[in-house]
Amino acid sequence: MEKVIRKMEAGIPSLPQRRRVAAYARVSSGKDAMLHSLSAQVSYYSEHIQSHPEWEYGGVYVDEALTGTKDDRDGFQRLLADCRAGKIDMVLTKSISRFARNTKDLLELVEQLATKEVVFVSQKEAIDTATPTGKFMLTVFGAVAELERAYLLQRQREGIEIAKAQGKYKGRKSIQPDDIDVVVDQWRSGQITAVQAMKKLGMS
Repeated sequence: MEKVIRKMEAGIPSLPQRRRVAAYARVSSGKDAMLHSLSAQVSYYSEHIQSHPEWEYGGVYVDEALTGTKDDRDGFQRLLADCRAGKIDMVLTKSISRFARNTKDLLELVEQLATKEVVFVSQKEAIDTATPTGKFMLTVFGAVAELERAYLLQRQREGIEIAKAQGKYKGRKSIQPDDIDVVVDQWRSGQITAVQAMKKLGMS
């Protein structure tokens, strides 16, 4: 009888594991209208996530930031920490402007999530890294970022040449902080972003 039960149990397919889904929301000021918007986003994502039976509610992480360039967003840092700890399988956000300060930052963050097999979804831009279309969109963003960097470098070189011709350019002093190896290791392991690493090293 025990052998029969074991065979029956072996023949039952295991249920697919529910995907743990969290959302990130941010508003850029403490005004009443903005706080109302934040509350509305929290309510929306809570209902949206829990309306999918194949999803497990992982919470809504929120921040009230003065600007989109602040690196000390507590809710955002907790979200990344939970992703690294394997507590979240998918991150939803309204738009990439709420999630990252620029294209370069976005690509670095999405890469960090990908190393932990966390899917990133931005609703406004229709980016879903679990789909071929979403991955293609990220490739397009990467190409645009590369073009922006090349254009910026070209302008810098032109500016340096003009400054040299006018005798105003003396070059930059080399910077070699004592803790650069430690900070670089933290960045490579995903503990901090590139922006945070540069801030720690006192680099612009």
